[in-house]
Amino acid sequence: MITTDRFSAEVRLQEYKEVAYNNSILAINKSEKKHKRPFLNKLISALTF
Repeated sequence: MITTDRFSAEVRLQEYKEVAYNNSILAINKSEKKHKRPFLNKLISALTF
């Protein structure tokens, strides 16, 4: 019983680490998009005039 609890806890910890890693990648991608968006908005507005 103790070994299965320990194993399931290790599996859960690994899953949490993977989720945290994936969330950090998503956060980085979102922050990169936020930096690009103002430039694109300015470019589009300049081209429409």
